[in-house]
Amino acid sequence: MRKISVFSFFLFSMFAFSQIHFEKAYFINNNDLKTECLIRNVDWRYSPTTFEYKTDANSEVQKGDIKNVKVFEIYNEAKYTRATLNIDQSSDDLNQMSTKYEPEFLEKTVFLKHLVDGSVKLYKYDDGGYTKYFLETSDHQPKQLIYKPYLLESDAKAYNRTYQKQLQKALSCSKISANDLQKTEYKETDLVKLISANNQCENPSEDQKVVAQKKGIINLSVRPRINFASMTFMNANQRGQYEMEAKTGFGIGVELEYVFPFNRNKWSVILEPTYQSYKAQQTNNDGSIFSDKASVDYSSIEFPVGIRHYFFLNNQSKLFVNAQYIFDYNLTNKFEFIDGMGRPGDTLEGKSAQNFGYGIGYQYNNKYSVEFKYFTKRNILGNYTFWSTNYQNISIIFSYNLL
Repeated sequence: MRKISVFSFFLFSMFAFSQIHFEKAYFINNNDLKTECLIRNVDWRYSPTTFEYKTDANSEVQKGDIKNVKVFEIYNEAKYTRATLNIDQSSDDLNQMSTKYEPEFLEKTVFLKHLVDGSVKLYKYDDGGYTKYFLETSDHQPKQLIYKPYLLESDAKAYNRTYQKQLQKALSCSKISANDLQKTEYKETDLVKLISANNQCENPSEDQKVVAQKKGIINLSVRPRINFASMTFMNANQRGQYEMEAKTGFGIGVELEYVFPFNRNKWSVILEPTYQSYKAQQTNNDGSIFSDKASVDYSSIEFPVGIRHYFFLNNQSKLFVNAQYIFDYNLTNKFEFIDGMGRPGDTLEGKSAQNFGYGIGYQYNNKYSVEFKYFTKRNILGNYTFWSTNYQNISIIFSYNLL
């Protein structure tokens, strides 16, 4: 156990080190002074209020703050501009939804993320509770595009879609029809497409700056494994217990993974149907009233569901950790006893049970990986009042991504 703890501490220390990625960038302070630097690119899921930077690769890490920074940009990645403006605070959550048609504005100072730059600019603000989009034309400051769901007296949901009228007024391209505006949903992909088309129409020769729309990644992997399993089972009313043979076996699974598009693709959700089996027997010679021999035949399909976090080492290599809650569906789950005379005794039929799994691994080139996984104890005789088991497994898993 101590070796595992030391090993885990060593790996997590590596993880912490591997997380720091500073990229070429700049920021402009309140005095309009532009500073070329390196900014830590964490691919913000929500609009930031601070960022970390270094003046060069060997300097100390410093912090930029919304109070003293007007603009910051990581070249070819992301740009943010500070603005003080009115933001609708209305919630999209049905349990907290307003009954008012009008926006409920509150003045805030925020960093707006640039989505489209050109004759008409599009920005986004996301605080985790809601996402709002802002439009800026040549003669105006950024102004929120109004979209608000609200409840009628009948508790039916209705929508304030003022943003479509705002777009109609701001966009001058004759090729954009009323039908195009009506079909434009209040979401990033639709708004970016519409405003980019308008800017291209107005100024075909102008270099259009559009933030690339990031998409999630789906991986499908085949995962054979070596299992190191053991089991103890006992009866609370009787003396003694059975320490079954530790077994080395094989299993195989298929993992479906969805990697989220934010935070530099470091987070994912995983589903991993897996076949596993364990057969063992043991003789009890402690003089108790237990039968002399016991055997277990246990196989199941596991359905681990969980989350994974990646730690990038370089463009090809990364480490990862994951945690999963495991649903177990029995194929066979039988315990049999034989007394000293060779006569069959009781037979117990176990049931499906759940437990947790924790993995740590290495992936190369998004194709090949190896993982060490530890499973917590599982009681597969939980349907009996006095019988219980501690089934435990450790696996070494090899993986190949088919996509």
